[in-house]
Amino acid sequence: MRFCNTHGIPHSVFLEEWSEEDRSKAIAYMVFEAQMCQMCGTSPWEWDEEQGGSRFAYEPCYEICPGCERKEWLRESDDKKPSGAYVILKKKED
Repeated sequence: MRFCNTHGIPHSVFLEEWSEEDRSKAIAYMVFEAQMCQMCGTSPWEWDEEQGGSRFAYEPCYEICPGCERKEWLRESDDKKPSGAYVILKKKED
């Protein structure tokens, strides 16, 4: 049901119009996604050498988004921001 709900597919269509192979693939992918860490996006098996992974599978690094950088700059520099305010990005008018 979660797959159908997430993708806006009626359950009856999923059962009647999707092949058994396609349904199995969709469910297997949902299980795969459910095992991923919500914070970093990796799966435990990727780090487990007994399961073919490596303790050094990934290296942490900084990735800078220019938009997020500008939003943080404003949050840190504006000491008069209204209570409850949050920062959005607006396209500059030419």
